[in-house]
Amino acid sequence: MGTGVTTYTGAAAPNPVVYDIDGFDNPASTVGALHLVGSHVICYIEVGAAENYRSDYSQFPAAALGNVMPGYSSERYVDIRNATVVGIIESRIAMCAQKGFDAIEPDIDDSYTDSTGFPLTMSDDVGYNTVLASYAHSLGVSYGLKDGDDPAFAMAMLPIVDFALDEQCFQYSTCGAFSPSFANAGKAVFEVEYSTATAKFCPSANADGFNGVRFNVNLNGGRQPCR
Repeated sequence: MGTGVTTYTGAAAPNPVVYDIDGFDNPASTVGALHLVGSHVICYIEVGAAENYRSDYSQFPAAALGNVMPGYSSERYVDIRNATVVGIIESRIAMCAQKGFDAIEPDIDDSYTDSTGFPLTMSDDVGYNTVLASYAHSLGVSYGLKDGDDPAFAMAMLPIVDFALDEQCFQYSTCGAFSPSFANAGKAVFEVEYSTATAKFCPSANADGFNGVRFNVNLNGGRQPCR
């Protein structure tokens, strides 16, 4: 899990205190075990797509299932304007809360940028995430922004979310969507790179107040933190 590693400068790095794990695959006992060692646990769920291997897939109305996600043949975009879809995703959030998770990572929360098969707008996604974040908060669970590095979208989401989790904003030069706005608001930015060398992005990540790290793109082991 990336314990006992060093930062990009070679100094000893603290062990992880925040874990982001799959909400369906991990039982409450795993969340509880991480809590016992003082860690916070984020629940990964998809909110903008439906995966045909999930237990709730059959609940999605056929009319609310859109295009297949590029590179993910088992996943299809969902119509976030559909009330049944909202209810299903709220049930996912409730599952995370019941298992004791501290927060939600809502993957594909900015599907308006993709070819979903539906005429979605940024306003649709902001409204959708506002409903989901409010529901999560009512259950005592934090709600994050996943990627969403369109500056206009990030700014619209800033009042709604409690933190941001971004992938590759240094590689794609989109980190300005989160800095300095999130730091100024006292909200954490967890920033992940997969191919950029730590020496190239860590100085900027640290200066921006991001919690930066490089992971193996398959997320199957290894961690190179910036601090």
